Amino acid sequence: MKNELKSFQEVSELLDLMQNKNHNSSVIIRNTTPLLNSNILIARPLYWSLKNQQLDAKQKKFI
Repeated sequence: MKNELKSFQEVSELLDLMQNKNHNSSVIIRNTTPLLNSNILIARPLYWSLKNQQLDAKQKKFI
């Protein structure tokens, strides 16, 4: 079984954790950038959160 974030609430909690604890974690950023291709309720807050992070060239392509 694959662990996936499927709801806005899950993504919102993750973004809160990112901001409070590990906002520049490359592992978190790498694993959340694919969510930008999900529904708008998930992708939009993630976009704004990632836009202010230090991203590599591949990650910037998602944004």
